[in-house]
Amino acid sequence: MRFLFIYPPLRDVGDLFLPSGILALSSILKNNGWTVDVLNVDVERITDEEVIAYIKKYNPDAIGWSAVASTAYGYIKRMTQKIKNLCVGVPIFLGGNLCSISELLLKCGIDIVFIGEAEISLVKVLERYGGEFIGKKIPDISDIKGVVYYENNEIICTGISEKMTISDSIPSLESTFDEIDINYYITDIIIPSHYGLDQNNYLDYMKSGKKMIILMIQKGCQNACTFCHRNSRYTVYAVDVVIKHIEYLKKKYNIYYFRICSESFIGKKKWILDFAAKVKDLDIIFDILGARVDKVDYEILSNLKNSGMIAIMFGYESGNQAILNQMGKNVLLEDNYKAAELCDELHIASTPQFIIGYPGETVTTLLDTKKFVKKLKKTNISCNMLQVLPGTPIYHYAYVHGYIKDEDSYLMSVSDKDAAEFDSFINMTCMHSSYIKVMRYIILKVARYSVLPRPLYFIVMLFYNLLASAYLVLKLGISISTFKYIASVLFGIDLFGVYAESINIREMMRPYAVDLKCYERIKYGYFM
Repeated sequence: MRFLFIYPPLRDVGDLFLPSGILALSSILKNNGWTVDVLNVDVERITDEEVIAYIKKYNPDAIGWSAVASTAYGYIKRMTQKIKNLCVGVPIFLGGNLCSISELLLKCGIDIVFIGEAEISLVKVLERYGGEFIGKKIPDISDIKGVVYYENNEIICTGISEKMTISDSIPSLESTFDEIDINYYITDIIIPSHYGLDQNNYLDYMKSGKKMIILMIQKGCQNACTFCHRNSRYTVYAVDVVIKHIEYLKKKYNIYYFRICSESFIGKKKWILDFAAKVKDLDIIFDILGARVDKVDYEILSNLKNSGMIAIMFGYESGNQAILNQMGKNVLLEDNYKAAELCDELHIASTPQFIIGYPGETVTTLLDTKKFVKKLKKTNISCNMLQVLPGTPIYHYAYVHGYIKDEDSYLMSVSDKDAAEFDSFINMTCMHSSYIKVMRYIILKVARYSVLPRPLYFIVMLFYNLLASAYLVLKLGISISTFKYIASVLFGIDLFGVYAESINIREMMRPYAVDLKCYERIKYGYFM
């Protein structure tokens, strides 16, 4: 039997994140007797016609979309309809973060949507087909956890999938990468400029032909922020398994710079200290692209640095406690400061990440974030608009309060968009969108010039504040509100007097979730 995975394009250019989910599933299916191929459209960037030609030539018995991002909806909707016309009767499956909008996907032509991890459920579903796929109706799979499908015009949802044990899933780490062009994901070493590190310290790595790769060696997160659609449960491999995998990649592909891209890499302190002690012997450098501020201390960060870590990324998200509470971050503002101070003390690079435009955002909360950014003295930060995506309580909030009136139209509008783009931002605050846009601009400028001497900093920022004020007058006209907005920009004061509620959005929306159906609970992020 022939199974074809299709990996859709995510952004304007191919992503360097390894499609780990596809590789794991491919390994499992091959071990169960399937012939597996991967059509990596994200890398190959082929046209719709070329995709159809490839599928026609491969002639699969079943097709599986790997939708790691909700913003792939538009592409998958369009291509599923074309594939249905070509491969009449061939079942089409879908897994990944887009699974949360299962009812829309079923309407698009997807036969079965897989919820959560599909390592167990996919194999069970394929077995139920009994070797007959083309033209066959969906067999009885109601007892298999983690699937959503139509039966007698009714949506059947069996909840979250079973989770494969770590010991059973270990072989997927030692993948041969046969199904993908691994050379695309292995590149020359480049130390990101926004780290602000002295490149001369890494010339031995950068000019010796050594390579780098972005690697995910953990799954999930210990928390469930109300804006995050990657709410998978936290899973960690044994330290020795991770070290063995890194050593394997180093020896086979000459990789010396590992960019560890787990959602929240630092979990239990014992695990991370053991990892730091053992990875030190490998003589590599690495950075951590996802960690929680409440999971680090001096001992952890100093041990990681001594073992080769050059940078660590934290999602500070906001400089205001009420907004952090609405986001469900489950951290204190002091935790943000502590993590930043530790990185400074240990000379560890860290690019702060922020999200603005939350429903409770006010002039005061934005000013607090601006103050926080200034205090950090990090010239490069990431400051994105809130991106409302399915699988989250914030998506539920937007739908219930009428900000999303037609889900299909909305999801098409955010397809192929990222959080840095303002035109896909839903303004659910009490402020004008132009002011939020101005404050994002000001926050980025504050970060860039925060290291200047105090007098020079104020002169430079006065220039940008005046520019921002002129923009507000141009966009909003002359009014009392415009005057109040300008006062906040020029003098850092809030004349509106509106204060954010310190309520977790998930808890705020729970009364609306009582009567939700199974697939709706998944869509709105209540399955954790």
